[in-house]
Amino acid sequence: TISPSTAIISGLSGTNSAQLTLAGDFASGVASLASKLQLAGASGTYTLTATTASGKTANASVTLGGGALDHFDFTLTSPQVIAAVFTGTNTLTARDIDNNIITTFDASASNVIVTESGGTGTVSGLGSGSNTMLDRSTDFVNGVADLTSAIKYIGPVGSHTFMATSGTASTTSNSVSFTPGEFAKFG
Repeated sequence: TISPSTAIISGLSGTNSAQLTLAGDFASGVASLASKLQLAGASGTYTLTATTASGKTANASVTLGGGALDHFDFTLTSPQVIAAVFTGTNTLTARDIDNNIITTFDASASNVIVTESGGTGTVSGLGSGSNTMLDRSTDFVNGVADLTSAIKYIGPVGSHTFMATSGTASTTSNSVSFTPGEFAKFG
């Protein structure tokens, strides 16, 4: 097990398991975890606890640090209204190649451009220029950018995806359905 439980253990016993269950997992009573044990989670210090079937435990301290930016994870609420700030939960999370959250990600050092994937609409409301670019050191807090009440999309009604790009890292969002919203006045 791992504590705090915000990280995930996988890769043991040749699968995504967090248990050593195969006959070959141990040699002379010792388990070799090299190239097997995979940990994913936010940067920080964790305690790994191994428990045998007879209830004996052993603990080890492990520190995870975020690697270089590999990709982003979008969480966008659907539906949204065209030309209105997004409502609900809308985040962009910076992650390394092992899917760890890069808690120190700084958009002022590595700008992030958010666009509509199909090129049929425009994004605005982000960063210092209230445009398509996250470019401030405060845009990401502990590796997560809160896009709610900031990002806007102007374009056709229907389902659209968004792309976040920083350097060579590029990720496409889940599909978001857009409605035209209410008319302010007629005529």
